[in-house]
Amino acid sequence: MDRQTSGCIFGSAATGDWVLGRSDLDLLVLIPEEKIELFGRKITEWKSNQKNPVLDGYALFSSRQIPMVKRLYEYDKPALPATSIWMMDLWNIKNLSRPLFGQDLKQYFREISKGELQVWAIRNVKEHLIPHINILLYRSTLSLEARMPLSPIISISSEVARVLMLVKGNICNSKRGALRWLSDENPEIKEMIDKIREDYEKPDEVAIRITASQSFTLLKYYLRLLREVH
Repeated sequence: MDRQTSGCIFGSAATGDWVLGRSDLDLLVLIPEEKIELFGRKITEWKSNQKNPVLDGYALFSSRQIPMVKRLYEYDKPALPATSIWMMDLWNIKNLSRPLFGQDLKQYFREISKGELQVWAIRNVKEHLIPHINILLYRSTLSLEARMPLSPIISISSEVARVLMLVKGNICNSKRGALRWLSDENPEIKEMIDKIREDYEKPDEVAIRITASQSFTLLKYYLRLLREVH
């Protein structure tokens, strides 16, 4: 891109929990505004190769001296103020990121306390997770017998677990760790979660495929847990 561009990885790729075929790649890139379109073309090239991991994270740039951000997985959408970066991602960037090239981006981010993360998690439950799970449950057109790939089940299960852990003041940095906590804390769904954990490193083509009915059972359970959050 050029020497003005800096980048780092965060999430599982930076902590050693990254699993080929299962984990996405969390990337933060700081780029000049005039390179936005070029970087977009590079993302498109990356996505066109199905062997590449799913790319997530953010591109930061300054427009008229206002910090702006684009989410990598929806790069074609309009830019948003930089405050739209999720607070948990901000914490990971500040505390657990690893520089790739250019300057160390940690210097641009402030420290975030566990108390701030807890407040954010409670708000996230009410404003994001509960509405999202309601949509998944009540707008689905799947038959109850339809088989579900493992990836989306892991994604929603680990997100629910990590947010609930934050509500309790605990930080979890991996999907696998979140699933372990979910199993240990909730005996009602332990058997199903443990089956998911056993197949965590397997590609969706050979991993366990639970039915839509089973996934709805999990989602309803998650909804109950989330509604208990105050």
